[in-house]
Amino acid sequence: MHMTLAEIVSRQKERAATVADQVPQWQARRDKWLKEINRLFTDITDWLQQAGVGADAIEKTQQTVYEERLGHYSTPVLTVTIGLHRVTFRPKGTFLMGAYGRIDATSDLPDTPIIKLVADVDLTWAATPDTPAHDQDWQWLIYPGGARPGGGRLSQDTFTGLMALVLGESLTVGA
Repeated sequence: MHMTLAEIVSRQKERAATVADQVPQWQARRDKWLKEINRLFTDITDWLQQAGVGADAIEKTQQTVYEERLGHYSTPVLTVTIGLHRVTFRPKGTFLMGAYGRIDATSDLPDTPIIKLVADVDLTWAATPDTPAHDQDWQWLIYPGGARPGGGRLSQDTFTGLMALVLGESLTVGA
């Protein structure tokens, strides 16, 4: 199929117009996603500090993410230093198949798994089927080794297992 440059430009403009019509909905989704990331990072920071990690070992920086529906936007990244190693929690995006967002937890240790933290609608709260995701409560699910299905709800206890895995300890998630 051979297209002229004018045809390519025209198709790209049409796609951009379609996306622009949905901007308010996508902005609400982005705002919810960023709120949930910040809520999760507050919980993680609290759990780490309760376990004896000093505030100076926890660093929150920013990264730029690109998603087709949202364009470029900034998200926080959380990095914690524990002993000789660093664990990083890096948001990947909010438009993912079967999820409303994903954060990957990794460490600087070789051969440790990537743990996926996946945002999903919290089904313990009733909502009508047509309620947009950004108007519902979300929960975080943890997937050791990145595999789905099989995830469990993230809590302080399952977070302990996550940290054990990424730091090469023998404790399993959920233990």
